[in-house]
Amino acid sequence: QCPDGSYLIAEQNLCQHCDEMCATCKESGTCLTCAEDYPLSIVDSQRYPDLSNTCHSAALGGTFAENGSLHDCHEDCATCTTGSKHECVKCQTEIPFKQPLESNIETHQCQIQC
Repeated sequence: QCPDGSYLIAEQNLCQHCDEMCATCKESGTCLTCAEDYPLSIVDSQRYPDLSNTCHSAALGGTFAENGSLHDCHEDCATCTTGSKHECVKCQTEIPFKQPLESNIETHQCQIQC
């Protein structure tokens, strides 16, 4: 059994340090829990197969952080603050933001139709 922050290399009966992004891990680059400076884990292993079980200090493009995990933005959003189609920071390429009904209201929803 190895202490937190390390994993066992069974064939060598040796404990090896986890990557700095992991608080606990099962092998190098495969976090079980994230370190304090890297609070975000990948939840969509279909979309990010090479990044599942890794931890990050900031959200990736097309994702937003919620409850310590990364989630996909709405399909109309390139970047977002939540999964709602009303919370886009940037729309997908060549999709403009919808024009608000009142000129003093800022909109964060992407226009998908003319």
